[in-house]
Amino acid sequence: MKTIEELRSVGESYGNRIENRDEAIKKFDEERITLLSRIQHLEEAARKNDTEYSFLVEQLMKIESLNKNLKDEADKERERAKNLQVEFDIRVEEEVRRLTCSHEGMWRRHKKQESEPIKECEMTNDRTTETVNVEDKRFNKKFKRSLFVKGSIGVVVLGIGAWCLSKLCP
Repeated sequence: MKTIEELRSVGESYGNRIENRDEAIKKFDEERITLLSRIQHLEEAARKNDTEYSFLVEQLMKIESLNKNLKDEADKERERAKNLQVEFDIRVEEEVRRLTCSHEGMWRRHKKQESEPIKECEMTNDRTTETVNVEDKRFNKKFKRSLFVKGSIGVVVLGIGAWCLSKLCP
């Protein structure tokens, strides 16, 4: 009888082992399914990340290109502004020289009046003066003003304006 009992105990132990193995197989199957789903999720995320990465790289390239173009345009504009400032300074200096170094005299005519005959009072140098009747309400006096002085004041004002412009727009 011992054999039957031994066989039963061996059968039960095999049965227990088989059940344990079946449970282990179920657990491994569950882990396998979990791992497969994680792998699938990671693959999808990787594809999505690759797509996002590609898109972000494209955007970055576009932005860098635009930034470079804007920097180039800004440099060109600065160079143009600098050249215009130099040209303006040169023209102001030429105009100042022309107005202050005129030994023959200065023309006090507007371009609209070029067709009209020249009057003596329109051309002057530093020695001649034009009498201008300006009534001062307080003193009721007549003043004499040199056209050369008037022109010199205009040149000084023009120079100050150019200097202010150069300080405001470097």
